[in-house]
Amino acid sequence: MLQPCRVRSWTQCSGRYVCRLQEKAGESEIEAPVLIAAHGSWDTGGLPAARGETDLFAFKTHFSVTKLPRGRMPLIAFPGGYGGLVHTDEGRTSFSCCIRRRALEACRAERRGMSAAAAVAEYAIAHCRGMREALADAVREGQWIAAGPLRIGVRSVCADGFFAAGNAMAEAHPIVAEGITMAIQSGWLLSERLIAARPPAGVRRLNEIAQRYGAGLRANFVLRMRAAALVAGLAMRPLSSSAAARVLEMLPNLLAFGARCAGKATDARRWLNARDDSRA
Repeated sequence: MLQPCRVRSWTQCSGRYVCRLQEKAGESEIEAPVLIAAHGSWDTGGLPAARGETDLFAFKTHFSVTKLPRGRMPLIAFPGGYGGLVHTDEGRTSFSCCIRRRALEACRAERRGMSAAAAVAEYAIAHCRGMREALADAVREGQWIAAGPLRIGVRSVCADGFFAAGNAMAEAHPIVAEGITMAIQSGWLLSERLIAARPPAGVRRLNEIAQRYGAGLRANFVLRMRAAALVAGLAMRPLSSSAAARVLEMLPNLLAFGARCAGKATDARRWLNARDDSRA
């Protein structure tokens, strides 16, 4: 493991990958038969896993001195976007959100001179009483992180020894907070298949693994992706989000049903045991 380190570029030659790395001491190269992109959503690095887009842009930062009650992880709903607040380390509260391109353009036009992230935060606060109360005396810590457009869905980018894992391979709307779970499960499944193929397999065998890996992700992630898209659509429309909140108050068991659809109650061991046998 090389840290701190960044992949500057990579090339494929004679069935192997050569990565040019940027380290503190300068540039270096490493070579391997398999290349796995696991760069998430925040830093695509120009790798082919960056295909496919939506009109959603994401922003994230941390606050201290907030009034968010312990044990709460509220959904922040506002026109054209949604977000969430959650307690993290060192007494801080993380705020992250997604906003549609048109809503982003409108709120920036109303708040000229402000950065995109600051304008979005003020826009969310203006439309959400709970966020105003939680951040009334809050102090922002650190810089804003931004990404977008987000690439929702499962991407068919694995071939010839190139694989992707985590958000580089499959991404759901962040509203169901399944990003880390999907990243771990995808990495787990890919590792299981590659380990089973040792000694290093040829291109044909690697392509078979890629096909099964992609099919396994679709079979297990599509339901939670659709559930996330449905909830995100409701949250970004004021009338539908208000109606959904009233329905949940009357029928709280719907939350448990939604959790199952979003993968919250999935047994990871059963999920992996259900995969096709990559040793066949």
